[in-house]
Amino acid sequence: MNTKLNSLLVKSIVVGALGGLLFGFDTAVIAGTTQQLSQVFSLTPKELGFTVSIALLGTIIGAMFSGILGDRLGGRESLRILAGFYIISALGCAFAWNWPSLLVFRFMGGLGIGGSSVLGPVYIAEIAPARWRGLLSGDSVEEILADFPDLKPADVQAAIASAAASADHC
Repeated sequence: MNTKLNSLLVKSIVVGALGGLLFGFDTAVIAGTTQQLSQVFSLTPKELGFTVSIALLGTIIGAMFSGILGDRLGGRESLRILAGFYIISALGCAFAWNWPSLLVFRFMGGLGIGGSSVLGPVYIAEIAPARWRGLLSGDSVEEILADFPDLKPADVQAAIASAAASADHC
């Protein structure tokens, strides 16, 4: 039995753990956009709080029900579907035409985050060699990726603000 970590396995593990990275990234970025969201969508403080937290509601629901999807379709195919949720959510949030549409797309992103946070480690455990399984599928890889964007959220927010400012001057 092959117990080495070959490049295909490493790539698969990184892709499987991307849910953690995207969860951390969403948390870091939304924190820096609250003022702009309030202005663009004329949100009250209560509406803003709901806008920020609806992704977490989606995360909880996605985590609760992703096991059913994983059982029916398998880890790899389920993660592909959840990747589609991420893409639709990102594009939908970027081009949201009103507040309710933003809520729908943030909730959809939360479903993807919750589902991939459950199915990602399961998929990694399925493909990892037995001797590496605990290290790779436990919280280690996914947690590191989830916490990575939080190390410098101000940098992410500053980059967004800089891009927005330069777009205003064009």
